[in-house]
Amino acid sequence: MVRIALALLLILASVGLTASVASADCAFCVDTVSLQTRDGQPWANGAPVTLVVHFTRHAIGVAAPAGAVAVVMQTDGDRTKCLDIPMKLVSFDGTTGIYAGLFFPFRAARYDGKLSIGDDVFDVRFNVEDRAPGARSSTLNRTSETSSPMESLPS
Repeated sequence: MVRIALALLLILASVGLTASVASADCAFCVDTVSLQTRDGQPWANGAPVTLVVHFTRHAIGVAAPAGAVAVVMQTDGDRTKCLDIPMKLVSFDGTTGIYAGLFFPFRAARYDGKLSIGDDVFDVRFNVEDRAPGARSSTLNRTSETSSPMESLPS
């Protein structure tokens, strides 16, 4: 009887541990990814854009890293030379924050790659075509393939 009770206790404890790990699958989870031009105007060929990442901290007591990095690995679905976009922590209120980094796209296209915040790595996609002249909307895809409106960086 004691063995059965002990086995049941171990099973319940392992289920509880698995649930807590699954609910906190990232210490810093990406909420939105967007692009901004310096002057708020449509993107011009040869001009940089600012990649802006809004995130939420899920790990209690873990400080937000001072920097993050995005790596562009594909352009319009075709493999390309990996391009690093170093990002700085622009703001952090203890729960949510913003990283931003300058990217020099070589043409209006959809760029895919990875985003690393601390030990967390995410798939990322952003579309410079949305910021090019004649674009219908100024929304960008985030990692879950949903759109979010463009937001300005805080001063």
